[in-house]
Amino acid sequence: MDAALEGFIPLCRAVAARYCPPWHRDFEDFCQEALIGAWEALRSFVPAPGANLRSFVELCARRKMYDLLKVRGRHPEECVLDAPAWPEDGERSPTLGERLPAGLPGPEEAALLREILLEFLRALSGLEREAVLMALQGFSYRQIAALGRDAKAVDNALARARRKARSFGLA
Repeated sequence: MDAALEGFIPLCRAVAARYCPPWHRDFEDFCQEALIGAWEALRSFVPAPGANLRSFVELCARRKMYDLLKVRGRHPEECVLDAPAWPEDGERSPTLGERLPAGLPGPEEAALLREILLEFLRALSGLEREAVLMALQGFSYRQIAALGRDAKAVDNALARARRKARSFGLA
């Protein structure tokens, strides 16, 4: 079972990345919860005609993410805003939420921008959010596609996300 579970680590990391960006301090916690979901799925899976193990594992991992978010009282979008931005030379890097409103004159504008960013993240489909988060992590289209998506679907999802970002005034 350990070898089978190891085969699902990339899938679990991708599921976790949908709910918490890979550079966030809690990302490994999300990955562990996703792996627990995968382990439970492997233990309880009953092969049947039309049953897909990968889909079942992904569903169980995703449910673990919802459970974790419910316990923490958060929405996935809030995790993104609280995430540290890409680290800079070992210094504490400000969170994305701290960085975005930095050039704005007051708290009202910062709150407005935060709301716009939250609306943008909510407007993304699951595939778009997954592709954006993985692309920000440095994954190539092929690497993202290797997790069960078509490379063209990944390209299209990123293009849709860019259009949505522009429509929200974020690009």
